Amino acid sequence: MSTLASVIIRDVTSARPAAGIAGRLFFATDTSKTWRDNGTSWDDVSSGGAGSNVISSIVLSSAAPSFSFTGIPGTFRDLVLRIDGRGDVSATAVIIAITFNGDSGANYDEVGHYANTGWNQSTANAITGGVFAGNLATMPAATAAANYSGGIEFRVFNYAGTTFYKRGTWFGAYLNGSVSTANFYETAGGFFWRNTAAITSITASTASGNFAAGSSAVLYGM
Repeated sequence: MSTLASVIIRDVTSARPAAGIAGRLFFATDTSKTWRDNGTSWDDVSSGGAGSNVISSIVLSSAAPSFSFTGIPGTFRDLVLRIDGRGDVSATAVIIAITFNGDSGANYDEVGHYANTGWNQSTANAITGGVFAGNLATMPAATAAANYSGGIEFRVFNYAGTTFYKRGTWFGAYLNGSVSTANFYETAGGFFWRNTAAITSITASTASGNFAAGSSAVLYGM
């Protein structure tokens, strides 16, 4: 008689047993992926949106200056990075910077827009230090209204390709200051990283201070 533990297994990916018992499920605790044994091999049946898989998820138990994702597999077409949280710097809002493969050189270009009562544009070329979401604040910080967080999503197209420069888009929303319609913002834009290398690591950091405890980041493969 099968036990629940024998048909639904939880362990790190490296400990997944050989396939051979059709219908078994394996949940990888290190990647949050779910696999189903078809009798001869394991099928990835992870959920996380249409065609998406969680590569890694981080929730901060204490303040930290950055989120870092390394060893990104080249098995997907696109990458999506979603960040939710707030900064701890003494300001109403803080900017988030994204770098690829540890490159902080002047190799990033971007165009961004932000809006609350109207649209405004910010364009920058040969940026040193990463994609700064149009140099626009993207999440509330310590002096913004309490308990509000900001969310932003970055998408990188064909991240594992080696022919073209990397490019992508972002969008997000945040509260800048006290609770009023004049202080709610949304942002959107696009960026280039002038490098043809496959992306194997991504770091998201605050332009000043830290991400506050409870902030989170999830990296998906699409």
